[in-house]
Amino acid sequence: MIALLLPYIIKFGVPERFAKAVFIGSFVTLTVSLLGVAKCSYDQSIIKAHDAALRASNAALQAKNEAATANEAAAARTDASSIAAAKKEQDNAIDQATDSEPDNATIAANCVILRQHGHDTSHIPECK
Repeated sequence: MIALLLPYIIKFGVPERFAKAVFIGSFVTLTVSLLGVAKCSYDQSIIKAHDAALRASNAALQAKNEAATANEAAAARTDASSIAAAKKEQDNAIDQATDSEPDNATIAANCVILRQHGHDTSHIPECK
């Protein structure tokens, strides 16, 4: 094969003694270039497969996230309705309560709590 191609290499102006080296160098360069192209296209197919798997995984995670968001919204509505019911019950209890004076035990306990929190109770007549 080399013998068939050497005359063409010599026609391009390569000296005869370097023709074999030029052929071998060109052959190695061409082979390495083709192997590089083959590796790049193999890597491209690997990357495409990975990207497809990643998109599928992201779609699954997004669907799971949307389901969780819907569940959170339902829980928030339930919480809001239970909070509103408790607030309404508290307001009704306050509205229906009769005005009354706290008993002496409650006053004494409140004075103790104030003192424990570091408040001066000397100006409060009920705490003396």
